Amino acid sequence: MKKLYLFPLFLALFFSSCGGGKKKYISNLYWTWEEDQACATKENIWGGFRKGSDGFVAQKPISAIALWRKTPPYSLSFYYKSQSHFPVKISINGRVVANLPFSSGFRKYSISSPLLRRGINIIGFLRRNRREFVVKNLCFHEGGGKNFTLERNEGVTIPSDAGEVKLALKGKGNLEITFFRGSGFREVIREKKSRPLGIFPVKIKFSSPQPFLVKIKTLRGSFRIGEFDFKGKKKPSPPAPEVLFKKPYPDIFIFLIDACQASHLSLYGYKRKTSPNIEKLAKDSLVFDNAYTTAGFTRATVASIFSGLFPEHHKVRVLRASLDRRLLLLPEFLKGRGYRTAIFTASANVSSTFGFSQGIDEFFGYYGKWASGMERKMPGDFLHWVSRNSAPRFAYLHFMEPHFPIIPPPPFRNMFKKRPRKNPVILRLRKMKSFTPEDVQDVVDDYDSTIAYIDSVLGRIWDRLRKMGVYENSMIVFLSDHGEALYEHGAFGHGPIVYEEMTHIPLVVKFPSYMNLKGRVKALVQVTDIFPTIASLFGVKLPLDGKSLLKAYAQREQGDEFTVSRNFLNPGTYGIRWRNFYYIINMGNFQEELYDLKENPGLNIDEKNRPLFLYLRGKFLKWLLKYQNLSMVEKKINLKKKLSKRELENLRSLGYIK
Repeated sequence: MKKLYLFPLFLALFFSSCGGGKKKYISNLYWTWEEDQACATKENIWGGFRKGSDGFVAQKPISAIALWRKTPPYSLSFYYKSQSHFPVKISINGRVVANLPFSSGFRKYSISSPLLRRGINIIGFLRRNRREFVVKNLCFHEGGGKNFTLERNEGVTIPSDAGEVKLALKGKGNLEITFFRGSGFREVIREKKSRPLGIFPVKIKFSSPQPFLVKIKTLRGSFRIGEFDFKGKKKPSPPAPEVLFKKPYPDIFIFLIDACQASHLSLYGYKRKTSPNIEKLAKDSLVFDNAYTTAGFTRATVASIFSGLFPEHHKVRVLRASLDRRLLLLPEFLKGRGYRTAIFTASANVSSTFGFSQGIDEFFGYYGKWASGMERKMPGDFLHWVSRNSAPRFAYLHFMEPHFPIIPPPPFRNMFKKRPRKNPVILRLRKMKSFTPEDVQDVVDDYDSTIAYIDSVLGRIWDRLRKMGVYENSMIVFLSDHGEALYEHGAFGHGPIVYEEMTHIPLVVKFPSYMNLKGRVKALVQVTDIFPTIASLFGVKLPLDGKSLLKAYAQREQGDEFTVSRNFLNPGTYGIRWRNFYYIINMGNFQEELYDLKENPGLNIDEKNRPLFLYLRGKFLKWLLKYQNLSMVEKKINLKKKLSKRELENLRSLGYIK
């Protein structure tokens, strides 16, 4: 990510009409303003505040204001009053910079910080209690700025989903209006409007059965957007099949292999035969061709699988984060329906310390230094657990292969190498600064061999379940938590990066045979969809972020749905998949990238299709705003104090901690 864009994006939350009529709440459009914003108004509330008579009144433990700049501000100032005797923490773009002490009356506060930047600036306030806290007159300094008025040569771009948009602009001068629509937003319609006296507003009306953008630019004079109206046109979705679990309820088993790229499985068209047993399972299952993780970090993704929520909702986003016990997790849901529950995990990221034991009857942790051999007991322990517990049973099995460091065991070691090496490159990765094509291929060979190895392990387990008479009417979910970068973009591993090879994962779901659900599904889905799918098969609809995979099955082909995945850093880098495009935005430095996965997945086309770029940016920020007013607070733990010696060894050997 090398380019920094100078056009700030403004999230339009409220707009009033020209005549001062009733104010409208705008939740479906996000607007790119080509101007600086100087001072916060109601439209700049990012989350947690309401507009009161004397300023912004905090309503949530975390409240924030967002302003957008194309020129970096030097400092900011505001007035505040706080009835709390606990200091209120102020953060700039995700980093705490100061504490605000008690103040019964308004007190001025000013700060200069290198954290202020071009692009988005989020000023956050964290309270420890619900005592009154009010902010007013929050302004940036250096570089000026005007909020929401289009002066000469300034413009705004309005991205929209399919539907009809109506706008009225009041002012005097000349406007240029451009509409972008069609495949990749390449169809362009342009017109000009003139208001020499400024008596009558400029009215704009445009509709499209597909997503579109409206770009408005002031050629002369100045205009302010007043009236706004949008009516969406959604395509009716085909109804999901009405199927339910029969009694006695089926066993439900989730098999997760860690850090597996979907593109390295022969099931997904890979040239090497890496997954024959997974392919055998796939013949009895639904195979999701476009499944995506929610995070490039194990704990965050598994939290999404168990909760049906995105990391922005369940708040497990960084290495020290743990699940909040107030959340309903999948094992608890099933336990309430008579299931015996168990977890078998070789990753300390999925441990009781981090909250994954909720609703679990038996917890099997295979910790200690990775590849010490202890994890090889997992298949036998699982099969023994199945044999000694009566149905219905739920088990989650977390295998570490093919996660780095990859050392395939015999006879799989060197199975794909033309020139076997005694000392694989993978063992020297952290000490190496550059890699030859041969080095990269050596890592890929070992990675593929490790996939073939874990495929054979899974094949033996599933064969055993067949012989036990358990397989036929059970529900089996096979997936990965995230991918692994294999130097496609100049890096190995995962966690900080969200390129598509990191976020696109395999997902295969075998339903009980009496449901007869088989085939391939191209619609975009995410790991958040697993819990609501299972709940729906019990006839239960839960208020979760995900949706039933059966809706994707009914749709089959890809539509206008989109996926969001993040890294494990705050404020976060995000990868967004929509149609055949993949968009990346770093909320820390506001750098962005755009890829066409069909034409050239390795080429950044960010400047070649500006309208599409702006549409995806707005679509993402619309999604992100939904989670800003949640009361859930990130729960962090002290790793060295809370984790056992074996858990620490496990995370250290996998490269998560030093």
